[in-house]
Amino acid sequence: MSNRQTWRVLEVIYLDNIPAHTGQQRLYFDETGMLKRLDYVTDVLGGVGAHYCYDPKTFGGIVVPTLRRVVRPTPEGVNLSGPTSFVLDYSDVVIDRA
Repeated sequence: MSNRQTWRVLEVIYLDNIPAHTGQQRLYFDETGMLKRLDYVTDVLGGVGAHYCYDPKTFGGIVVPTLRRVVRPTPEGVNLSGPTSFVLDYSDVVIDRA
């Protein structure tokens, strides 16, 4: 739950043949089905990240969050007023339907 919203959680475990930067992720969706956050632990460096997803836009019929703010969770939870690890700002998305 965030800002009095209830989010549904989907835990994903990727098979070894699926390219992903980490083998396990937790995705959080709002009541409309929009991705709001995803959490992961990187396989390579053991880093923990929480991506908060904003500014959804439609590309090729698929809605993509075009702004992501990544913060590091603490044992007490995520502090959104704390430092940002990095920001991803997508300006052009191409959907390959191959």
